[in-house]
Amino acid sequence: LHTGGTLGMDPNKSFEPDEVISHTKLKEGTGGIYPSSLRPGYLEDLLEHVPELQVMANIDLRVVFNMDSSRVGPKEWIKMARLLDKHRDRYDAFVVVHGTDTLAYTAAALSLMLAG
Repeated sequence: LHTGGTLGMDPNKSFEPDEVISHTKLKEGTGGIYPSSLRPGYLEDLLEHVPELQVMANIDLRVVFNMDSSRVGPKEWIKMARLLDKHRDRYDAFVVVHGTDTLAYTAAALSLMLAG
């Protein structure tokens, strides 16, 4: 399940070159640009870039929402919990792609909402 974080940012609109360290940095004042219709290449083409995943698992990618994790709260936790609960009998495991700002809060909320 994809929820956002750096992996959901539009790389062309969110980052700019940093000549000091010869790398890229987040554009000042943006907090990252999150497209409403998520289609970043590295998510869309996941199996093309890491074909070994097809041997290890059947991948079913779902974009729940795409936002900076500092904006994830109870409303989003409920949405995620409902989706996970609805499909818990169809999968052996879930991977939630989530930004690090509120990852611990989301994990705690989901663990309480999905007990059992």
